Amino acid sequence: MSEPLAIYTCFDGTVPVGEIQHERGVWKGINHLPSWAFFCPRCGEIWGRVVRTSPAENQHWLVMQRPCVAHGDGQMLVGQDLNRCSQALLQRELLAILERYPNV
Repeated sequence: MSEPLAIYTCFDGTVPVGEIQHERGVWKGINHLPSWAFFCPRCGEIWGRVVRTSPAENQHWLVMQRPCVAHGDGQMLVGQDLNRCSQALLQRELLAILERYPNV
């Protein structure tokens, strides 16, 4: 029997925008995958977060340098399995792309 999936809630600023499911396991010596904070290198804002909400024990954070929507693509899902993302999160990502590239 496989372990249950870890659930992550994604935030654009302080607004929850959806969820991602990840398989639990060891990541770089940490017993569970960490939560992420997205830091824009141009304006210095922490513009987004992907917070592990289940299980919430042993919380570790990783700050990732990713430009916000105003200074880049503002994407949260680079390299993620889109099949494990909620519809609301996929909609948020599409709107961020359309904002960045309005003629697409």
